[in-house]
Amino acid sequence: MSYDVYLRGERCATCGVHSEPHLPDPTYNLTPIFDLALTDEPMPAVGEKPGRETGLRLLSGKKGAETVDRLRLALVRLSDPARAESFRALEPPNKWGTLEGAITVMTALRDAATEYPTHTWEIT
Repeated sequence: MSYDVYLRGERCATCGVHSEPHLPDPTYNLTPIFDLALTDEPMPAVGEKPGRETGLRLLSGKKGAETVDRLRLALVRLSDPARAESFRALEPPNKWGTLEGAITVMTALRDAATEYPTHTWEIT
């Protein structure tokens, strides 16, 4: 299973299509890594109600411009060699979701948010 990630713009008045960038659909296995990178706090334990959205869903409903700084900071955290082991500990044993993959996805999201500041994140 993977996230469905969109940065939606206004619909075209003629054809009804959203203008939006092509974005990766990363595996849900990256949720703990994304969550730590975006919030700088660990996800709630399994079975515990989080009280907030987790992972990339933290971006949903926000404009690209509202998220650029958060995405930049998440990339700083993900790329910090001193923090690499804490992120690697969150990788699933089957390696379907790695720190390197998370960096690739977060870079694409940051770039899209920068290029489409008035578009709105929709992440399911």
